[in-house]
Amino acid sequence: MRLLCRLPVARHAVLQHLAGLFDAHVCSHLRLRSELPSSSGPSSLLLPSPAPSALSEVIHEAQRLLLSFIKAKPKAWASPLAAWAVELLGQLSSKYSGRHGARGLNELLQLWMQCEATRTLMDIYAQCLAALIASCPDACVDALLDTSVQHSPHFDWVVAHIGGSFPDTIISRVLSCGLKDFCAHGDAATAGGDKRVPKLASVVGILGHLASRHGASIKRELLRMFHDGLAPGQHKATVPFLLQLALMSPPLLGTVAAELVDSLKPPVLNQLHQRFSPLPRDELDATVALLVRLICQTAAGAYRTLQFLLDTAMPTSVITPPGLALHDGVREVCDRLVAALLLQLQKLVHNRGAPALGDA
Repeated sequence: MRLLCRLPVARHAVLQHLAGLFDAHVCSHLRLRSELPSSSGPSSLLLPSPAPSALSEVIHEAQRLLLSFIKAKPKAWASPLAAWAVELLGQLSSKYSGRHGARGLNELLQLWMQCEATRTLMDIYAQCLAALIASCPDACVDALLDTSVQHSPHFDWVVAHIGGSFPDTIISRVLSCGLKDFCAHGDAATAGGDKRVPKLASVVGILGHLASRHGASIKRELLRMFHDGLAPGQHKATVPFLLQLALMSPPLLGTVAAELVDSLKPPVLNQLHQRFSPLPRDELDATVALLVRLICQTAAGAYRTLQFLLDTAMPTSVITPPGLALHDGVREVCDRLVAALLLQLQKLVHNRGAPALGDA
């Protein structure tokens, strides 16, 4: 600990040493739990408070010292300590995943938050995020995403706890960091590099964990991101990123589908046309195919979506409501979408297996 205070270059070595001590404490905690008489139900996860030990004293001292660093110099300490704490949580969660017998997210939360070592790491990460939440929380959230990529599903309890403690920040910054990663891999793909976007699945997973309690916040942030992404100067990958998220997560699509369709007024549609019309033909074809897949996945609001497409594709020769000033290209795209959608629905109907005689 004195080295950490007096010799900053020793930071990595000291944190590595601390990681070993935290690991030893987790191992001791799980061994104590395994020695208890077996029982069933949530109460079986509860342990009596252990007697103070040398490891516990070291963890207490490490927590006190690290939190004092974060409070004194948040810009210097919060980001690296957040990355260290959350990465260690991921490693410990994966390493001991087969040794605790907990089932389900609630049991995992109860188990790990009762363990002093993992509870302390969670507190350190939360304090780091809180210290940077008003200025630059992206580094903390990026570390959360990176660890989720490596250690999900064993790491899901951490995501659930942090997301529940900082829902608005996690939702907005996870989407922001996910977009940055999507853009970086998109640029690499253009240059012939790796087309996979590893953080995208973690973005979907984290939002999925938060959807049950914070669905309204997720919907609000997705809609805000969509409309902001059409503004001049914004990254052109925002809308493709959101489309890919919707494709990977039908629940996310269902969360925003109705409100998104209602928001597609002529100015927004013209912005979309301006954004997508310069794309090469193959990219436009891929986008149309993706939209058709999304519409086929839409359950709630499907009729509203079809009605919107038909109304928007209506030729200019037909009497239209006053104030409708759409670019002709918008009508053409909607007409093309309707035709492609009808063709896809026809294929789905013909590909359905004939009912068995007993079902008739």
